[in-house]
Amino acid sequence: MTDGSSANEEAICHSAFLPIFVLRVNQLNSSQVQLNLETELTPTSLRREGFVTVSNCPALSRSQHSSRWHLELGETKKVYVDGTSVPLSTVKTQMKADYSFPGGTPNLPLGMACRESRFRQFSTTTLKSSQGPTIPLLLWGINACWPNQSYDGGSHIGITQVPSSMDNGFDWLNNTYQGVTVTLVQDKIGSAQRYETQKRNQYPALPALTTAQTENNALFFYLRGQYRRVNGQTIFKDPYYMPNNAGTGWILNPNDPGATGYVNQIRANLSDPNCQ
Repeated sequence: MTDGSSANEEAICHSAFLPIFVLRVNQLNSSQVQLNLETELTPTSLRREGFVTVSNCPALSRSQHSSRWHLELGETKKVYVDGTSVPLSTVKTQMKADYSFPGGTPNLPLGMACRESRFRQFSTTTLKSSQGPTIPLLLWGINACWPNQSYDGGSHIGITQVPSSMDNGFDWLNNTYQGVTVTLVQDKIGSAQRYETQKRNQYPALPALTTAQTENNALFFYLRGQYRRVNGQTIFKDPYYMPNNAGTGWILNPNDPGATGYVNQIRANLSDPNCQ
């Protein structure tokens, strides 16, 4: 917990995804308050020897936070809960465990997370734009360790920069599972495989893509999404690899250098010691 903006407010939770908890002393015979951030239960504030104790917030990077305040019976206090750093080795081990693609690149999620967030679930800074600069991350005018949000005002969040929600913002295990297993493997690799099948049915001379090429197409989709609307129909975008004009081979997509560069950066991160 960090200090709030006044004597009546203690540090902070990202209320865009989690309600501010209001503590009220209404019992005299219990020892602590449990803030359950995973179920969003409004906690009951308890009192022992004139103090309220808040401890063991389980969704905050699986760590423990504790703070105490002196409150009179019936008095209320706003409590905000912020995050804490997650051990990097723990994050990397979990992300590799979340990735299951036969024949694929085992550490691919590490390169992706390094590009997306530098492995930060929580942060005291944010980007002012996609290219920077870095500025303090302020909520309610307070700089604290908030869920790491995208530069566009927080549409995406956390280690894997998945769509913002309370679970994705405050539970790093949920964030990596959603980013790696659900989004990258099930959604984007699945779409890359369907794209390849569609194009090879259309152009029988096209060779099969390798697993690494399929991963590159999936990473392209991770950044850009896989669908577009044409004449009222939803069709696949052309990803990192697309058929040549003759339909006899695959070429690098020349139409979106930003997305192909994103994929290339992730691949480069696989040989960067800071990303592995």
